[in-house]
Amino acid sequence: MAVQGDTAKREDANRTIAAAVDNFGRIDILANNAQTSKQGKIEDITDEGLALASDRAFTAPFIICRRAFPFLKKQGGSVLNLGSRQGIYGEPGDGAYGANRKQSAPFRARPPESGASSASA
Repeated sequence: MAVQGDTAKREDANRTIAAAVDNFGRIDILANNAQTSKQGKIEDITDEGLALASDRAFTAPFIICRRAFPFLKKQGGSVLNLGSRQGIYGEPGDGAYGANRKQSAPFRARPPESGASSASA
């Protein structure tokens, strides 16, 4: 099954989760891996370039997790959030990307009452 969309857009996230539930009847795991950004020195990154990185590193995983959470909780499912070494060490020219990968780290923690598990890689 493939669903084309932008998970930083609520309607696309809703459509993606609905398609998964319609096709499989449940959701056992959600893997957040998509990321994009504009490369360049921090002083050269535009507000639009920073917003693009933020939308993909933090907003999109949050939106799709929020939509998938009732199904994950019901199944005792898991969320796998994939990160990047740039979020820890940084790389020249990857300021927006690395900062946003670092920003999403607290989101990867699982609240004990959630009923779903979470892992970060």
